[in-house]
Amino acid sequence: MRKLYFVISISLGLFIFGLIPQSRGFFYRLIYEDSRSVLAKVEGDLTGKGDRVHVIKVKSDDELVLEVYFFQNPQEPATEMRRIILSEKRDAFMDFKGSTTNLALIDVNEDGIQEIITPTFDENLIPRLNVYQIDLESRVFQKLGPRELQL
Repeated sequence: MRKLYFVISISLGLFIFGLIPQSRGFFYRLIYEDSRSVLAKVEGDLTGKGDRVHVIKVKSDDELVLEVYFFQNPQEPATEMRRIILSEKRDAFMDFKGSTTNLALIDVNEDGIQEIITPTFDENLIPRLNVYQIDLESRVFQKLGPRELQL
């Protein structure tokens, strides 16, 4: 009889614990590893000096990130990496030269240096087009907005 009470109390406790959203997330993270999915990859020259750069769009459980890898020599590992954490968490797609993509390198402001273009959706599913330009001296990326762009 004690075993029955023990099983019932454990089952009832797990049932009640499962009703709390935070506890469900805790068990989910405990069982499944942090998922990291590569959504897109492009490579090109973001500096205008012929430097090879790989831009990778990565989705994890709680954020959407652009990882930018700088290479000095094509046969060697990356010499530098920068992360751009996007403010929105939902990936989106755009039409670019007749193809659908979620990441592209385009010279938007026609200064001879390509910018990173990536679309996203905000929490209300309103599309956003994120444009990032590199500061050549510090190699830090700045988000361009409507005031900086004359399209």
